[in-house]
Amino acid sequence: MFIKKSPGESKEPDAAVVARAQAGDADALETLFASWRKPLFAFVYRMVTRREDAEDLTQEVFLRCLRGLAGFRGESQFRTWLFGIATHVCLDHLREKQRWRVEAQMRFVFCCWEFRFGRRLRKDRRNQDQK
Repeated sequence: MFIKKSPGESKEPDAAVVARAQAGDADALETLFASWRKPLFAFVYRMVTRREDAEDLTQEVFLRCLRGLAGFRGESQFRTWLFGIATHVCLDHLREKQRWRVEAQMRFVFCCWEFRFGRRLRKDRRNQDQK
């Protein structure tokens, strides 16, 4: 993919922009993130299906990318590396969400059971204690 720095200027390959960003060029980093923001958001949104989660996770992907950019070796395309990070972030989120759902469901079932049968059990115990 090629990145257009600004309207009217020539396009620059990702590899060159990544090299400049690794050298500390803040404009290159901004150009890189701006060019991938929409496709990355669309990818994340398709995985998590909630806009709010997708926005948060897209930011998390860019944060991890920023932290790991110095370690990017260029053995693959930047796109492959970035979307690999996005995949892992989304899978971690979905696993965490699934655990939360199971815990919430178990808590709900327990509360319903306690409400429905707990009073009856306590009442039966009181009756037995009185005899």
